[in-house]
Amino acid sequence: MDQQKKSDNDVFITVLDNAAKQDETQSQEYKEFMKDLASQPDSKEKKAILRRARDGTYSDFKSKLASPKMELRTDLIKAGFHDMTKKVVLGSYDF
Repeated sequence: MDQQKKSDNDVFITVLDNAAKQDETQSQEYKEFMKDLASQPDSKEKKAILRRARDGTYSDFKSKLASPKMELRTDLIKAGFHDMTKKVVLGSYDF
């Protein structure tokens, strides 16, 4: 079981690394967010947050939402990622 969790996390980190290499123009805040997300336990919520972050749902500039950071905050709370939720409130993930 632990080997499977480690393997899943390795795959997740590889995906993040590849995404970062594909788009070097991403902000430091975005990269910090992705690094913090990678450190969270694997779950379906984590995968959904990753997908939404990569498609721009949480971006102040790319999102069609009126309040993308409120959506991010809500999703992080639902996932139980409270340390990341605090960073949203403090403006650490301003991408």
